[in-house]
Amino acid sequence: MAPLPLSTASSHPPSTPAEPRPKKRKTAPPSTLHTSTLRPQHTYFHLRLTTPTPTSPSSSSSGPAHLDPLTIRTLLTPPLQSYLGLTGAGIPIDILKSEGKDVWVRVRGEDARALQAGVGAWVGGVEGGLVPGEGGEEGSGEKRVRVAWRVVRRGGRLGGGDGGELFG
Repeated sequence: MAPLPLSTASSHPPSTPAEPRPKKRKTAPPSTLHTSTLRPQHTYFHLRLTTPTPTSPSSSSSGPAHLDPLTIRTLLTPPLQSYLGLTGAGIPIDILKSEGKDVWVRVRGEDARALQAGVGAWVGGVEGGLVPGEGGEEGSGEKRVRVAWRVVRRGGRLGGGDGGELFG
C-alpha cells in the first residue's frame, strides 16, 4: 500500500477534546423578604398579698396601709428565688400600682409563667412590719407573719379594651 499524500488529508481540523465552559452565574440583586420590629410583649398581673391567719381587730383599726414598691419587691423575691434560684430573683418586674394589699405588676411575656408558678405556689414568713395591718409596731417586738401571693388576674395587654379587666 502506498502512503497517502499529505495534501489529501481531510479538510477538517483535527478534533481536540472539548474544554468545559465556565458556567455563568445568575446573580440577582439582593432583596429583602421581610422586615419587622421586635416589640417586647408584656404580661400584666393583679396580685394580692394574703395572710392565712385573720387580722387582729387592733391591728386593722389603723386603716388600710399601702405596700410601697420596695416592700413589694422584697416580698416578691423569696417566691421567685425559691422557684428558680438566682434566675428567678433576677426577673425584672415593673410595679405599676399598689392599693392596700393589691398590687399590679408587669413582666416580660417570657417570664410570665415563671412569675405565676413561683408566686402561686409559695407560702412564707416575713416580718410583721412589712405587711400592712399585721402589727409590727416599733418596740413591740417583730413577729413573723405567714404570707402568700394570690394571682387575682392575668392579662396579655393593658390596652386591650378599656383596661378595666385588670384595674377594675
